[in-house]
Amino acid sequence: MTKAQIEALRLREGIKQGEEWDRLSGLRIPVAQIEDSLARVPFRQKGRRRLQGARIPSNLSKARVEGAGRNANGVWPRARRDRQS
Repeated sequence: MTKAQIEALRLREGIKQGEEWDRLSGLRIPVAQIEDSLARVPFRQKGRRRLQGARIPSNLSKARVEGAGRNANGVWPRARRDRQS
């Protein structure tokens, strides 16, 4: 962007000179209201945020992956040969 384009953008967005990197500069909502809202966002809350998923038995998942791999190795090359004939 040219300096003129940046200046036009800054003016259009209501950002004062020297406040370009202010995180709330140019916003039309009162700063206190924004800060209050941001404080209540779950991402900013203290405490553990990780969810716990169900465990998949390792022997079951490994068997399925190996079986799918063997199936693909046996079927797909044959299917390609059949189409080429």
